[in-house]
Amino acid sequence: PAPVAAAAAAAQSAPSRPIPDGVGPSPLEGGDPGQWEKDRKQGRGFTWGQSPTDVTIEIDVEKCTAADIKVVMAPRKVTVKRKGETLLEGGLFDRINCEESTWHLDSGKQLVLSLEKIKQCYWEDVLEGP
Repeated sequence: PAPVAAAAAAAQSAPSRPIPDGVGPSPLEGGDPGQWEKDRKQGRGFTWGQSPTDVTIEIDVEKCTAADIKVVMAPRKVTVKRKGETLLEGGLFDRINCEESTWHLDSGKQLVLSLEKIKQCYWEDVLEGP
């Protein structure tokens, strides 16, 4: 039992994930809550950022109306289409609360998705896979 207890103690004292380059200590560990919001990332055809509680995805689109947009959110997947053309589709890094997640069209040119995280954690990427 002693080696098992030592391994368990070591696992508890080690951070769950290394802090990404350029990002301060996690707000979940007493760091600056604004730090994650400043860390904007480019995806495949979109820009995204996060806070401890949500993920925001911004997709530039040709001028359209909200009626042209179809967004389907599932706990681990999101699909966005404009006039039948898939703009974004894939499995999410972690689970979202679909009931609290929203989207809106900004000036008819940018689609903004606000995904509410189920658990507060740092997402390495917004979508799974390559």
